[in-house]
Amino acid sequence: MSTSTEEILEALLRRRGLKTWHVLLMADIISEKIKAEQPALKTPIPEIKVPEVRIPKPLTRVIDLKNKLVEFEFTVFESSAPGTLKELVLCSPSNEYSILLSVDGVVKLYKSWDEMQALSQYLETVDAFKNNEEYVLHLKDFSWLESAYSIISVKKPVTFSKIFVKLDELR
Repeated sequence: MSTSTEEILEALLRRRGLKTWHVLLMADIISEKIKAEQPALKTPIPEIKVPEVRIPKPLTRVIDLKNKLVEFEFTVFESSAPGTLKELVLCSPSNEYSILLSVDGVVKLYKSWDEMQALSQYLETVDAFKNNEEYVLHLKDFSWLESAYSIISVKKPVTFSKIFVKLDELR
């Protein structure tokens, strides 16, 4: 079983959290610096052909739901592009629910509202509190390289007065 140079390079890049376009961009910058220093060199450096690189741009996506009835499970969002969860806000008259947040195939959170409230005093990315007659959960600043999703789970039906998600995806 032979492994190609490209496969080895891709594995090393993934291990460092880099994409192929990162390396191509670095190669382009290095070649520009070499060209700038070329007159001082005695022998000319051959032209390096660097393929054109398309740098992904962030695309903001917003989900804004009101009075959403969740009877068992509800997928709040799914993303299959690199991105960042800027905000996720859940408001409901009940704290009888759990939230799951999976990032790059790893479950980052799978907690009940009560567990999230206990954590919120220690984490800047989690805030859970009661506001008048509503239980509010606010998550922010979770990033991923490949994919992410979030699911609400309930044991008995809960109507969420507000489900708001703002995320940036690189496209």
